[in-house]
Amino acid sequence: MNPFYQCIKNLYTRVDYGWIDQACDKVSCFAIAKVISRHDESLKYIKHLTKYIYKLTNEHSLTLLHALIPKGYKAPWIQYAKKKEVIDNRLHIKIMKYLGYSEREYAYVKRTIERNFNSKLLSKKFGLN
Repeated sequence: MNPFYQCIKNLYTRVDYGWIDQACDKVSCFAIAKVISRHDESLKYIKHLTKYIYKLTNEHSLTLLHALIPKGYKAPWIQYAKKKEVIDNRLHIKIMKYLGYSEREYAYVKRTIERNFNSKLLSKKFGLN
């Protein structure tokens, strides 16, 4: 198992502190805290750690995190960050810049533009032919 996910599992399930020495070299406490903060029930425990996470060593941060999180039979499912969809079409990038839209705004109106405007005429207007 990946050491990162093994560390998260150990934080939620193991009562002893012996595993922290081996995990300190392999994982970052910042990344662990970021992933655990996505779980709503654990968020209230993480907020106590955020005051000290930059001042403590990796080992001390994991120990404090281990002490704060209540133990159970298994680690909860934590939603991961999804990869952002990259706009690869040059025409869409030019239209987005012309209109002054961000990627999020453009994603909202993209279908409307594709339905109402001819892509050949737009390509000609933006000099892509």
